[in-house]
Amino acid sequence: MSRPKKYPVAYTDDFDADIAAIEDYFVAEGEWDLALNHPDHIKSCAETIGEMPLAWAVGASGQHERVMTDLPYRLAFSFDGKRVLMLRAKHTHRQHP
Repeated sequence: MSRPKKYPVAYTDDFDADIAAIEDYFVAEGEWDLALNHPDHIKSCAETIGEMPLAWAVGASGQHERVMTDLPYRLAFSFDGKRVLMLRAKHTHRQHP
């Protein structure tokens, strides 16, 4: 039985800046475990989108969105049939850019 295709996942500067801001927030709050774990967990979740990029609907941002179930973040991404491009990682209480 063949394995489903896994598409490569790339990250925009905005996505990387969002991850850095999340880490900085938890460092400022003195939540060292969260500062270390949340960014890695979010990126791990982003990588899984490459397995089934069309499984998530287009959200209010006009892009595909995956709402994480175990952390309060939504991941906006685009898919061109060849790769997944991670656009933003925002807390669910923040407005869409």
